[in-house]
Amino acid sequence: MQCICIFALILCLSITCGLGDESIAEVKNADPACPGCEFNLNPNKPLYREMARNALRIYLRRVGIHQLHRVLQVERVTEQVVNGITTRINFSAAPSICLPNGGVQTVYWFNVLECYSETLEQSWLNKTDTKVSCTKLILN
Repeated sequence: MQCICIFALILCLSITCGLGDESIAEVKNADPACPGCEFNLNPNKPLYREMARNALRIYLRRVGIHQLHRVLQVERVTEQVVNGITTRINFSAAPSICLPNGGVQTVYWFNVLECYSETLEQSWLNKTDTKVSCTKLILN
């Protein structure tokens, strides 16, 4: 009887905790025989575009570029649970200009950057560390 109650409680908690959180479902879909392995995530999620924007800001600040850039596409996202959650993102970005109507237009297609970012989040330490590198897609 106690085993049934404990099993029911665990089942209830796992269902309740998983509602509305797709990342938990993705982690559950990872290969359980491979703890610590890297697995692919949906690159179309707004969270990963925002992480790419943040990484791009870090890169531009580090190399001293002050021109507006925008993330064009998040191409690939992977995560790995090792000493925290490491999220790796491949994305492209390009210099852009502001339009009078408040929009942004990418006009410098010959300066497209291919970027790779790696963010380590250790929530129990309240620590996030992002490393990013970018290279020009077309060298002029």
